[in-house]
Amino acid sequence: MKTNHFNPIVLAVAVMLFFPLVTEAVSKVAFDNQSGRPALVKLAGSASTSISVENGKTESVYVPPGHYYIKIRYGIPGAYSYSKGDEFDVKETATTTSDITITLHKVVAGNYGSKSISEAEFGADERTDKQAGQAADKQAGQATDKQAGQTEWATLGWSKTIIEKVEELAKNQYVDPVSTYLGFTEISKYVGANAPTSTQKKWLEAVAAETKPRAIELLRQDFKQAADADDLRGCINSLAVANMVETNMPEDMAGVLARIKSRVVSGKLGQEFQPIWKVEDAVGKYLPGYSEGGGFVDRFSLTPKPGFSLLSVNVHIKNVSATSDPPYISFTLPQLIRDVGRGFNVMTAKPGKPSRLAHDQFAFLLTPGGDWIPCGHVSESSRAIRGISFTDRVYNKMLFSGSYLEQNKDFYADFIFSVPEGIKDFRFLFLGSTPVAVKIAND
Repeated sequence: MKTNHFNPIVLAVAVMLFFPLVTEAVSKVAFDNQSGRPALVKLAGSASTSISVENGKTESVYVPPGHYYIKIRYGIPGAYSYSKGDEFDVKETATTTSDITITLHKVVAGNYGSKSISEAEFGADERTDKQAGQAADKQAGQATDKQAGQTEWATLGWSKTIIEKVEELAKNQYVDPVSTYLGFTEISKYVGANAPTSTQKKWLEAVAAETKPRAIELLRQDFKQAADADDLRGCINSLAVANMVETNMPEDMAGVLARIKSRVVSGKLGQEFQPIWKVEDAVGKYLPGYSEGGGFVDRFSLTPKPGFSLLSVNVHIKNVSATSDPPYISFTLPQLIRDVGRGFNVMTAKPGKPSRLAHDQFAFLLTPGGDWIPCGHVSESSRAIRGISFTDRVYNKMLFSGSYLEQNKDFYADFIFSVPEGIKDFRFLFLGSTPVAVKIAND
C-alpha cells in the first residue's frame, strides 16, 4: 500500500524571462484577423501548418523561404465560410528576412487578395508539402541551406524508438521552433540503447542551436500577448518553458506577473481577457481519507497530516476558447508523461480543431488570506483531467497526463486538496478562468 501524507504548498510563481544571446535571420508571416469571426488558417507551400486566429487578434508563424498560399475557414460550426488567398513569396538573404502581415477577410484597405472556395476545396490538399517545396526550389534555382537541413535528418539512421519523434520535430522546426529546440536537446542527451550516435548528436545540437533564437523570440512574443490579455495561464506556461530555453531572468517581469495574479484574484480582469474555461458548480466535501486501486492495481491512499484536512472539490468545466494552446505547452509536463501520453494519443491536439490542455497542474484553491493551494490529486472517476495515470515511486504520488479538449467540450472532475483546518470560504481557480466560490456540502 502507498500512503501519501500531504503537505500544504503555496503557489510561488517563479518569474523567468530571457534575453537572446545571439540573433539570426528568420522570416515571419503574421495573420491579422479583422473579419469579425474566428478564423482557421492553413498555410501551404515550402512548409505547411495551420493556426487558429481569434477575431481582432494577430498570430504568427516562422517559415523558411519559399512559395506559399493560404486557405481560411471563417466562423463557427454550422456557419462556416471558406476562402483561398493569393500566392506569395517569402524571401531571405544572408542579411535580410521577410516580415509579412496578411489581413484576413475583406476589410477596408485590406492588403491581400482572396476568393471564395468550397468546404471540399478547403479540406483538400492541392499539392503535397514535398511537391510545393520542389516547386519553390525550382523557382529559386536551388534549395537554401536551411531547406536542406529539413531533409538531412532522414539520412542519419535513427533507431526505431525515436525516428518518429525526430521526423516530427525536424519537419516542424520553422512552425514550432520551441518544441524543436527542446525536443532535439532532450534527444541529444539520451543514454543507453536510445543514445544518438556522435553524428546524430552533432546534427541534433546544430539544429537546436540554429532554432534557439526563433524559440526565444516566439516565447517572448507569447508572454507579451498573454500579459496584454491578463492571461495568467499563458504567462506562466510561456515563462516555464522559456526557462528551459534560456535562463536569464530580468527582475522587471515580477511586477507584470504580480499585477496579473492580483487581477485574477480580485476578479478585475481587463476587457482583453478571453476566458479559456467556464467553471461552474464548485461543490466541496471534506474527506477523512482517500484510496483507489487494489486487486491487480497497486492501492493508492491519501491521509491528511495533523492540522490539515482533505477537501474534494467537484466542478463542471467547459472549454470556451476558440484558439489552441501552443504545441510547446506539453513541455511543462515531465518527459515520462509526455512520452506515454503521446503514445496513448491523449497528448496530441487534433489538427484544425481548437483545443486546450486540461491538467491538474492548472487547479488551485484560493484562501481569504491570499494563499494558492495546488491540487494534490484527482479522483479516479475524473477521466478527462487524469488522462493516463502513473505512480511516481520516488515521490510516492500519482502523476497524470491530462488530455486535450476541443472547443465546447466539457467534463466533471473531483480535485483533492490538502487544506489547513480552520480556513473557510475557499475559491476554486482553473487557470484560464475566473475564481468561483466553493460551496461546502458537509461543513
